[in-house]
Amino acid sequence: DHRDLHYPLRRQRQMCIRDRLTGDENIVDINFVVQWFVSNAAQYVFNIRDPEKNIKDSAESVMREVIGKTNIDFALAEG
Repeated sequence: DHRDLHYPLRRQRQMCIRDRLTGDENIVDINFVVQWFVSNAAQYVFNIRDPEKNIKDSAESVMREVIGKTNIDFALAEG
């Protein structure tokens, strides 16, 4: 399997976070998609330990923080 590590990569991952509290203390399940652009594939592959897990952990952390500050009405209507 030959991969040219000089071309940028676009990546996408479907994610789900269950049983999170909103800012007004309602419980929600969240499905979302994370997209990212890898400008240097060699660095992405060889200089980051488990890059997919790094993206997953970072995205989940950000989503938890945002939902924790968001009212249920906004999360359901506009989110």
